[in-house]
Amino acid sequence: MNHNKKIIKTQQEISLKKLKNSNLDFIQNFIEDNKLSNVSNNRNRIYTPQRTLCMFVSQSLNQDGSCQNRVNKLALLQDDKISISTSGYCKARKRLSTFAISTLTKNIALKNENKLSKNLKFRGKNIYLIDDTTITMPDTKENKEEYPHSKSQKDGLGFPICRIIAIICLVTGSIIDANIGTYSGKGTGEQTLLHDMLHNF
Repeated sequence: MNHNKKIIKTQQEISLKKLKNSNLDFIQNFIEDNKLSNVSNNRNRIYTPQRTLCMFVSQSLNQDGSCQNRVNKLALLQDDKISISTSGYCKARKRLSTFAISTLTKNIALKNENKLSKNLKFRGKNIYLIDDTTITMPDTKENKEEYPHSKSQKDGLGFPICRIIAIICLVTGSIIDANIGTYSGKGTGEQTLLHDMLHNF
């Protein structure tokens, strides 16, 4: 074996090791600890809700955020051979329960708050921030119907827009609660969306 082939082989071994030592196990353990299985229906399939969600989170944190990269990593970690087609994973992501994800997020925020010392609170109370933002979405018929374009945009231009408002713990940065609504129109402002979350105070 010549010098170049040795270098290539070493690089392949390093890359394979990095892939196998991904953060998938840590995320999966964290999700299971927060009892996602109790709020999601689970059938005997490769892409269970727990696995799909931890893959999705890991994909979002990875520099290569492609579905193919995430599926390839799973295939490397599996003892049995599985397809590296992304279709099964993409379908599983669509099946994820928004209620399950919301519950998990709130559980994480609560656990973080329970660990706060008294000197990080104001008169024994947690300090919350309120912030909102907008995001654009794919230009599909369903999105257009639920989240119409801004009135300032001409028909056929731009993307559907939705407004998101969140209550955030000042110390931990955790999202305590969040609400989503349309960007424009009657009853779509920040105060209206916040009103549905006043029970957090």
